[in-house]
Amino acid sequence: MVFPQSYTQNIHNSKSHCDTILDVQMLLGHPLKIVQPSGSDRYDIYMMIQNTHSDQNLFMLKSKNKHFFIEVMILYSLTDIQFNVLIASIIGDGEITKIYKNSRRRNHSYREHYGISQEDYRKWKISFFNGLLYLTPKSCSVRSSSLPLFTTLYPYFYMKDGTKQIPLSLLKPCSLPHFLAILFMDDGSLSISHRVNHRKKLIYLLPHIFLYLQCYSLDELIILNQHIKETFDITFNISARNDGQGFILKTSSVKETYRFLDIILPVATSCDSMSYKTSWEYRFAEEKKKWNIKFPEYHVIASSSERWKPYSEAEISKLVALKEQGWTNQKIAEALQRSYWSVANKWKEVKNS
Repeated sequence: MVFPQSYTQNIHNSKSHCDTILDVQMLLGHPLKIVQPSGSDRYDIYMMIQNTHSDQNLFMLKSKNKHFFIEVMILYSLTDIQFNVLIASIIGDGEITKIYKNSRRRNHSYREHYGISQEDYRKWKISFFNGLLYLTPKSCSVRSSSLPLFTTLYPYFYMKDGTKQIPLSLLKPCSLPHFLAILFMDDGSLSISHRVNHRKKLIYLLPHIFLYLQCYSLDELIILNQHIKETFDITFNISARNDGQGFILKTSSVKETYRFLDIILPVATSCDSMSYKTSWEYRFAEEKKKWNIKFPEYHVIASSSERWKPYSEAEISKLVALKEQGWTNQKIAEALQRSYWSVANKWKEVKNS
């Protein structure tokens, strides 16, 4: 259900809740139900009107100073996909531009700058919005008209001093792979580390996902990380960094990287221009070409998630025994059919236990 603009209607306190529901149903032409949380008082009564075909809250009914104010939140008139894409975009490369003094605008608007090389990606992104967002190629930016939607969204994304923040109260509905895909394509990278075994003439490639969200505080990233874990079952580590507020998110293992790419694949597969980020098959083929030029006789292998599976008690015992015999991490990795970093991290864990 899409609304062209926000709608605010005052309903006098003399009306019953039933009359209020009927008024909203007549306005929307859609059956609704009303839920009243406990703990309300007469000056600040909150009731959420919900779409019977969705778990998302559509409207807030607020009672204050003896009047009911129904504000039709246009952000909830977006489709689920549009909501997920838009929230991720504003967390990522997008911004909400304010109404400035003496401006003729009545509402805020959306803006997102990009490099010319990413124009196709922006065309793909705005295709979700049916004209709500549009490109201005001359200025290399995505824009919107001044809309109540962005005036409503502004305080979720910005503190009073204008500092950008993650809209923590809006994260729960961000449960589609579109949210992860846009967040990644805007502010992420698929980073490839490697290990060369000259004796066996093998080159192992280890992919990692980075989300460069260092403009946000550690507390915000902890909550976002928890949301991603609970919603998508993807585990990120919070890694220190020297710029911004000092922290980014990084997949905790190769296995998590593959799972992340699998989750966003149904969304990202239609955006060819971002295949270098979103398609491991494409990226591995490109990396293999580079290594084959440097070491034409070597075999390039994508590190398997099986090499990062939990250690058995027998493997841990063998690891300890080999360490006591003076074996290096590299030799132990080959003996256990594990990666070098897997052995190094496990040994560190064993020593600290």
